Amino acid sequence: MTDQNCCRCCCKFISTSGITALSLWLLLYTSTPLCSIEEFDAFALNKTANSTLHYDLKLKNRIFNKGIYYDALNLAFYYKPNLSHYLIGNATYPAFYQGYHKSTHRVRSLNAARGVVLENVTAVFRVELATAVRYKNAFWKTKRHRLVVAADLQVNDQGSLVKRKGNKGIKMSSGAAQTKGCFDLAAAGGGGSGDDDDDGDDDDVGFVVQLSGMGGIYGGLGERAEVGLKK
Repeated sequence: MTDQNCCRCCCKFISTSGITALSLWLLLYTSTPLCSIEEFDAFALNKTANSTLHYDLKLKNRIFNKGIYYDALNLAFYYKPNLSHYLIGNATYPAFYQGYHKSTHRVRSLNAARGVVLENVTAVFRVELATAVRYKNAFWKTKRHRLVVAADLQVNDQGSLVKRKGNKGIKMSSGAAQTKGCFDLAAAGGGGSGDDDDDGDDDDVGFVVQLSGMGGIYGGLGERAEVGLKK
């Protein structure tokens, strides 16, 4: 074999190996959805006759070649006077599918617990999100990955969210969720996935919100509350 042929074979091997490695990376690569609170208005709490909170939750799929199946979204909101915090409301959204590199908003007004009055002062609230996600490429769906994130929300004396530089929303992170009062996820049977297909996957494996500290998102339902129920 001549040196030229040997060089050609080496180049072909390197090219083939590189393409194979890139293809595998594209199939296996995942990235956690970016969760943020884009709007949060608590100005109604300045009035004892109204206890409405308004928020805009944004979920962004940062992957350009995979969709995401979300289990039920479970949100909990807390008021944080001084160093304590207590639950003032929660919300649940049904399971859904999010396409490649798409953003999804969940906007709602929430009736907060009575007794929270800001009286024209700055305040800090807390939001927690618990769900589970699966990633879908052209060939298969992954197993469920739990997603538990949280963020502190500071509002000004008018009850409006103090945003980041550039008028950007407040990012939720998993690190912020590791504090007293947060909920956790544990594997359990009987959960829905938001799938409409019949591909033979185990779509009935869900999760349980396990409460701790102040009672978490389902504080009124005891120590454990099952969510994402079977369709």
